[in-house]
Amino acid sequence: MFRVARSLILVVAAWSLIPVLYAAAADDGPLSLDDIRQMRKQRVGLKQVAEAIEQRGLSFDVDDDAAKKLRTIGFSAKQVAQYKDKYGPVEGVPKPDAGGAAALPAKEEGKKGGKGAGKLGGKPRVLDEKTAAGYKAMEERIEKIAKASGVPVKPHKTQHTTIIANPRIAGLFVPDVQKLEKLLADRFAEPIATGVDARFNNIALLESRYEYENWIKALFKVHKDEGITFRGEDPVGSSVKDKATFVNGIFSLCLEGMPTDDARRSVAFAVGFQYLRQLTGDKAPHALQTGFGNMTEAIMFREPGTLVLSGYTGRKMDGPAVRWGDMVRQQFSQGKIVPLADVLAYSTNSMQLQQYAESWSFTNLLASEPRNFADLVTKLGEGTPADTAISDVYGVNDKQTWNHWKKAVMSGR
Repeated sequence: MFRVARSLILVVAAWSLIPVLYAAAADDGPLSLDDIRQMRKQRVGLKQVAEAIEQRGLSFDVDDDAAKKLRTIGFSAKQVAQYKDKYGPVEGVPKPDAGGAAALPAKEEGKKGGKGAGKLGGKPRVLDEKTAAGYKAMEERIEKIAKASGVPVKPHKTQHTTIIANPRIAGLFVPDVQKLEKLLADRFAEPIATGVDARFNNIALLESRYEYENWIKALFKVHKDEGITFRGEDPVGSSVKDKATFVNGIFSLCLEGMPTDDARRSVAFAVGFQYLRQLTGDKAPHALQTGFGNMTEAIMFREPGTLVLSGYTGRKMDGPAVRWGDMVRQQFSQGKIVPLADVLAYSTNSMQLQQYAESWSFTNLLASEPRNFADLVTKLGEGTPADTAISDVYGVNDKQTWNHWKKAVMSGR
């Protein structure tokens, strides 16, 4: 699918929550309510549980029902109020299976709108000869880059992702990726449920700036040796200066000086971003690519915060320091949200913070009907224009879709 890459994507984190490098990284990602119950059954003190929540986060919305359960477990009213404020339901975007007026209608009456019935590790796709050859070439390319860079990393494969890192670093991030893959498989139908091929979904995690720079230089050299060229005066030099780069199915991230939460967010974003790129053959609009990446990030961290920039030079991200959902609701209130055709034409060459937030919010609306969203991914991969594909799958025109989106955002769903 991605035989030749001629452009580059830089990745930046818009904000961070925990400014501590690798501080007690999660063994299994954010804590569920069952995790907390099990810790208490094992006589883990509330102080230690609270510390674990601070370090790892929570995987569930702390709504009124969850707040009562946390109080029953033993947390104080003050603690629960803090968790509710930090991990409460995100306003301004629709939730999966929200239903009601906020969700897009299912076109077919008989179509079940609930969660996808996919199973992690389901029947693998049959690859055509050309695609199979491309995946094999990618594995060989990764080996060449690692060898040329001199960085002591190796591939660590999950079901659908290849983490390229040293064993210690891989151990910190693989659990998050495995959890995300399962969540995506459980939530969506095919083709998302089956996932993507790990050979073309690579995330390189470099522990130091020295390792990152050597890896980036080797990455471009190997591509150059294969006859692949890139636009820009000095793509290598500009990429080396950044903290993250996405090139041809390889997402490279420099961990030095990066807070744990920012690093985990970036990896979560990369999983979703590469899922949609690979499943659609890079035919999905940038708004949906980044939107799905940020939605995947928000599954783990409640709020999105990672941006991708196409090109070789950074740009200032103008925008208020507020929740993305609040930003979108404010824009709707002020009549500043552009027509749907313009949203679908957004490009990471020029997108600003507000447009990333809109893309995330709109993708959430589409994904609130998981089976329809999976059908949309299929149509995009077949080359159907995005506006036509949305109309065909959801049975609504652009104006109706825009109105559903506004109603969802303004109702806080």
